[in-house]
Amino acid sequence: MIKANCDNKKKKIIGILYFCCFFVVNFCQSQVIIKSPEDYLLSRKGNITWCGKSAAQQVFSFSKNETENRKIYIQMYSDDMQMQKSFKLKPLSRKSRIIHTLASDNQLLLITKRHDIFKARNTVYIEKYDYTGKAIAKPIKIAETPLKSYKDDGEFIIDQSPDKSKTLLFNTDYNTIGEFTMNICVFDGEGNMFYDTSVVPGFTNDNIDIEEIQLDNEGNFYMLSTEYLDSVYRKIPLKYKHSVHYYNKQEKILTRLIVPSESYYIKQTTFLVDKNQHKIIVQGFEGPEESDKIDGMFHCEFSLQTPELVFAKKHYFNDSDRVKFLGNRVYYFSSDLKDYYIKNFYRFQNGKTLLVAEKFYTSQQSTNYYVNGTLQPTYRTIYIYNEIILVCLDSVGNLCWKQAISKNQSTLNDDGIFSSFTSMLLPDRVVFYYNKLDRKSTGIIEVTVTETGEMIERSLSLNADDETMIVPIESRQISKDQMLMITQANKNYAIWKLLF
Repeated sequence: MIKANCDNKKKKIIGILYFCCFFVVNFCQSQVIIKSPEDYLLSRKGNITWCGKSAAQQVFSFSKNETENRKIYIQMYSDDMQMQKSFKLKPLSRKSRIIHTLASDNQLLLITKRHDIFKARNTVYIEKYDYTGKAIAKPIKIAETPLKSYKDDGEFIIDQSPDKSKTLLFNTDYNTIGEFTMNICVFDGEGNMFYDTSVVPGFTNDNIDIEEIQLDNEGNFYMLSTEYLDSVYRKIPLKYKHSVHYYNKQEKILTRLIVPSESYYIKQTTFLVDKNQHKIIVQGFEGPEESDKIDGMFHCEFSLQTPELVFAKKHYFNDSDRVKFLGNRVYYFSSDLKDYYIKNFYRFQNGKTLLVAEKFYTSQQSTNYYVNGTLQPTYRTIYIYNEIILVCLDSVGNLCWKQAISKNQSTLNDDGIFSSFTSMLLPDRVVFYYNKLDRKSTGIIEVTVTETGEMIERSLSLNADDETMIVPIESRQISKDQMLMITQANKNYAIWKLLF
């Protein structure tokens, strides 16, 4: 293996490129060729998922068909991204689907869901495999949910603690007397049950949406929900109530903290938990009722010790903010801020918070033509991802700065797989990566945003192939200084490891 020192000491990229061969690359330096993987890993149909780390090896799962998600292939790489092992798991039954894959030091955990259409229920199992692809034990049943409501689709939500030591499996259900319940199941990295409980929150599934869930390292559970009144039966505007729910594992108590919204309508919310200062920070957008527009944002903090609201602040967007966010498009289209979705909520080392949102919408088009006198309609979907807006507040909720990353991404009938962005949080900055998708040129753009609002943009050249694009939905930060970036060129996947 040839090793070379990169001139840039702050960052180096070790990558794997497999087009006809498999490459390990040190950023902007020489390449080392290793064995080419099997052909079934090169297909675009499917997805790549980082499962975690087993000892000193990164573990990835490859699904051959993302719609079925039953045939799974596992590959393991060393820290210098050389492939150590590759094997295929035994295909699941047709009624089973893999919903999550976790890697530990000694085994691979598959969380599978089986749907019984005759009994109208979904059942979740943990299946354990060693790192040769052999099943260690019989599947262990950990959760079950019947489909009793027209809104109950039997889905399960999964989240991991920040240190990856615990995994949460969450679903909703109805108990024997018809009460709406939340089922919280937490297990450790070896697949052993940490605790399993059901909580009656006091509301029903018919008037609440679960926006976000989180699990801390101790196994405590947090949930952000939106409760609403159905305006179909009431001649009043649709009124929302946003809440943060906190389940204390030791005390076995579910606490509800209501986000204040007396004089405005909250559009979107997100939150983070500060265990050191025993508080929950909630941020989001607000705007006029019965509208998708946003006029500003809010910030509020709750104490976990009391628990009660500590303070709440609001910040409105003015005309100059709209010009900054929309750029040149403010002069050609409506200057209203709409179709923005919160993507990330970061906190810097100095206590500042950064709210990240992206403009996204789809457009449907249809075309009619005739073949031998018979009408043949065709339909297509355009996925549009535009600017990223950034709002930074200090530790007490005061406004620090507002910025926008201008981009225009428009793709056709691809589910937006190459659109949007992926990002990396560092102690004093956030680094964004996205594909430049326009008719004139393509490429990967890197934008670094510091905690003071300064922006540095440059083109990121991973290799000589101009058609290389990242897959943002599959790329992710795996540690405080490492990021795995999934790319594709000529319908072949590649895995890159970025070190900061």
